[in-house]
Amino acid sequence: MKKSIILAVLAFCAVSFSMANELGLAPVAVLDSTVYDGIGGKNKEVFLYDAKGNLETQINSHWGGTKWEDDGKYEYAYDLKGNITLKAYAYYTSEGWEYSNKEEYAFDDNNNLTLVLFSNWNTSKNTWEMYHHEVYTYDVNGNLIQYVKGDWDGTDWINWDKYVYENMVQNGHSLGGE
Repeated sequence: MKKSIILAVLAFCAVSFSMANELGLAPVAVLDSTVYDGIGGKNKEVFLYDAKGNLETQINSHWGGTKWEDDGKYEYAYDLKGNITLKAYAYYTSEGWEYSNKEEYAFDDNNNLTLVLFSNWNTSKNTWEMYHHEVYTYDVNGNLIQYVKGDWDGTDWINWDKYVYENMVQNGHSLGGE
């Protein structure tokens, strides 16, 4: 329950800040951290923003008895229009931060989400490896007309789920490819 309330407050603050920026107003407040009781003890989230008010980093920590100990962090990037283009997750080890996975987002000229690309960090190869994508297609009026999910097999995308929309009503759904 407490976490739900915190998430609702975070969402409200993010929307309020975004709306204030779009209207050219200074935001009233930006949430920079929160502490809550979670499973296993006290947890803390710290939020760092860029000059435009976009969330750049979220660091999650737990109380280790004498100090806060980092667990994981999310890093975000945005395009010039303020659309999120990257969400990357790293976890903290004795060696420092180690990346785990990321989501990359692409948008068309109308700010419609067109692609979400999911990748995992391969520590042995020291590189990102794609594993899943979601592709969104719109008509000339900006209405979503198709949504496709697929997985990378190392050579090509294997689309396994497809939704087709007509007048914003789901018209067809196919599984197992196109």
